[in-house]
Amino acid sequence: GKTNKGYLDVFLLQELRRKFTSMRKSTREMFRILDPVGEGRVSKDDFHKAMTRLNMGIPTAVLDELISFVDSDNCGYIEMPEFVELIQPSNEDLRLSNHDEEDRLEIERL
Repeated sequence: GKTNKGYLDVFLLQELRRKFTSMRKSTREMFRILDPVGEGRVSKDDFHKAMTRLNMGIPTAVLDELISFVDSDNCGYIEMPEFVELIQPSNEDLRLSNHDEEDRLEIERL
């Protein structure tokens, strides 16, 4: 089953994206770190190990929730397209952040 997208999106995804972005690597390079063998997918276990190795500091329960959230076809693996979707903000996310910016400017004008 899918988890509640709201909590994950707002807090965890932004934090995760910030940490991955700070590594200054392409999404493909980051995926290669998670998938050194080049299978094109990362198991739950490998994802946990990589997050620990990268000092992401995300609790196991939250990581499990994140994996179920990202694993759109419920195969038990995070595949490259799913990882890209996780790391790169979608248009929906961009619309939300642009909307926040407009709200802030509106408030400043008052």
